[in-house]
Amino acid sequence: MAQLMKLLVTIALTFAITTAIITTRTTRTNPKTETFAVKDLRSPGTVKIKPGRFLAQKDEGGQGPKARNPSATNRCNKDSEICRSTEANPRMACCNNKCMDLLTDKKNCGACNKKCKYTETCCGGQCANLNYNKRHCDSGMIGVNYGRIADNLPAPEKVVELLKSQGINRVKLFDTDKTVLTALANSGIKVVVSLPNENLTAAAADQSYTDKWVQENVKKYTPATDIEAIAVGNEVFVDPKNTTKYLVAAMTNVQSSLVKFNLDKSVKISSPIALSALANSYPPSAGSFKPDLIEPVIKPMLDLLRKTSSHLMVNAYPFFAYAANADKIPLDYALFRENAGNVDSGNGLKYNSLFDAQIDAVYAAMAAVGFNDVKLVVTETGWPSAGDENEIGAGSANAAAYNGGLVKRVLTGNGTPLKPNEPLNVYLFALFNENQKTGPTSERNYGLFYPNENKVYDVPFSVMVTPVSDSKVKVPVNTPSHVGQTWCVANGKTTKEKLQEALDYACGEGGADCRPIQKGATCYDPESLEAHASYAFNSYYQKNARGVGTCNFGGAAYVVSQPPIREMRVSNRALKWI
Repeated sequence: MAQLMKLLVTIALTFAITTAIITTRTTRTNPKTETFAVKDLRSPGTVKIKPGRFLAQKDEGGQGPKARNPSATNRCNKDSEICRSTEANPRMACCNNKCMDLLTDKKNCGACNKKCKYTETCCGGQCANLNYNKRHCDSGMIGVNYGRIADNLPAPEKVVELLKSQGINRVKLFDTDKTVLTALANSGIKVVVSLPNENLTAAAADQSYTDKWVQENVKKYTPATDIEAIAVGNEVFVDPKNTTKYLVAAMTNVQSSLVKFNLDKSVKISSPIALSALANSYPPSAGSFKPDLIEPVIKPMLDLLRKTSSHLMVNAYPFFAYAANADKIPLDYALFRENAGNVDSGNGLKYNSLFDAQIDAVYAAMAAVGFNDVKLVVTETGWPSAGDENEIGAGSANAAAYNGGLVKRVLTGNGTPLKPNEPLNVYLFALFNENQKTGPTSERNYGLFYPNENKVYDVPFSVMVTPVSDSKVKVPVNTPSHVGQTWCVANGKTTKEKLQEALDYACGEGGADCRPIQKGATCYDPESLEAHASYAFNSYYQKNARGVGTCNFGGAAYVVSQPPIREMRVSNRALKWI
C-alpha cells in the first residue's frame, strides 16, 4: 500500500509540473539630416582587444544551461507551447508528438513533415543547397527590396523569374500590389509586404480598418504567396507628415488582425527605422536612441516585437555616413575591403567595417532601454552606382565592392562583434534602378539591375555555387600520376540512410569541399546520392592524406586503386568510371 501511495504522489507531482509548463507562457533619409558621431579612423591607434567577452552564460546557480524536459518534449501532443516553454526557441513546434526545431530539422523543415531532399539541408526553416555544410546555416540570409517607382520595369512575372535565376529567395515590397503578390505565388520566395505611412492614421484609429487590410492584402494571398512579415510604415520618425504618434497603435491593431485570422504564427510585424533614430552611434557601444522617442515609441514598439517574436527592422546606409565624413572615414572601412579597423574604446571590440559598427550601435541602443534580447533584420542597405558631384563615393565600382562585400560577409559570417552568434539577415536596396524617384541622382541609381534585366554590376548572391558548363566536363580527382595512389568511393550496397548520414558528415564536420556537387555546379550531374557521396567521400579522403580509417564512414565507403574520372553530359547525365 505504501508503494502504491508513493506512486500516486509521484504521478500527481508530474501532472502538476506538466500543467505549470503548459500554462507558462521607402525612402532613405537625406544624408544631411542623418548625423553620425565619428572619429578620424584613417590612422587608428593600437588598442588591445579584451579576450573572452562572449562566454556561454550560466544559470543563477552557477550550473550550465538547463536541459529541456525530455518527457514533456516527447509527448507534446500537438501543443507547441510545451516545446516553447521547455527550450528558449520560439520556432520549436510539436511534430509527430515530439518537439522539433523547424529551423534545422531536415524532416520537419519550416513545417511538420516537410522533408528536404538528400541534396539539401534545412537552414532557417528552408530547404537549401548550402554545400551540405551545416555551419553555413548559422550565416545570414540575403534578400532584396523590389521597388517600383519607375515606368520601364519588367512585368512582375518576369521579375520573379529574374529573382529565381539569381538564387534570391527573399524580397521586400513597399506595398501590397495585387499583380506582384499574385506573381510571387508558389515561387518559393518569402515576402515582406508594407502598410504605407499614409495609412497609419486609419490603422491606428480603427481595428476594423486593419482587419479589412489584413484580410484583403495578406490572408487573400496566403499560403500560396509566402508572406512572412508586414512592415508597418517605413522610417516613420523622419516622415515629414509626422505620423510617429500613430505607429505603435497601428502595429498593435495589425497584430490583433493577424491573430484574428490565425496568421500571427507565420506572419510577423515590425517597422523599419532609419539610423537617424539614434542620438549617438559612435563608438558603437555608446549607441542610444533619441530621448524624445524612447518612452512614447521605442519602448512600446520593442515590447510588442518581443511579445510577438518579431525582429526590429533597421535601414542602414554606410554610404551616407561616408559621404558626410569622407575626411574621417577610410573608404576601405566603408566597403568591406581590407583595412586596419577601429577599436571601440568602450568595450575593446574591433570593427573592420562601418556596416557592423552601425548595426552594433543599434544593438547597444536596444540594450540601453532594456531590450537586449530583441533580434534585428536589416531591411535596407545599399550603395549608389551613380550620384551628383557632391555625393562623394557614389559610383559603380564602389557599389559593386560594397554590395559584393556585404553578401560575402553575411553568407560567411556569424554576426557582428557585439552579437557574434546572431546571424545577419539583410535586404539589399534595390533590385532595379527606378527612374521616377525624386531627389539626388543617387536615388535613381541604387539598383542591382537595369530595367532590361542586365546587371548594373556583378554581385553573386551565393558564395558557394560553381558555374555550370554547357560542354562536356572531365574532373580529375587527383594528379596525373596514378602510381601508388588510391581513391575513396561510395558503397552502393549500403542503405540510403547510411549514405546520407555519411555524406552529411563529410560535407559538414568533415570539411570536404562539396561545392562542385551543389545544384547547378559542375559535378551536380548525375543527380544521385551515390555519385554525390562518392565525390564527397573522396574529397574528405584526399584532404586527410588518404589516412587509415578515413575512407570507411561506417561501411558506406571503400578504397579503390583506379582513378575515377567523372565524365558528364548534362543532357543525359552520363557517368563513367574509368
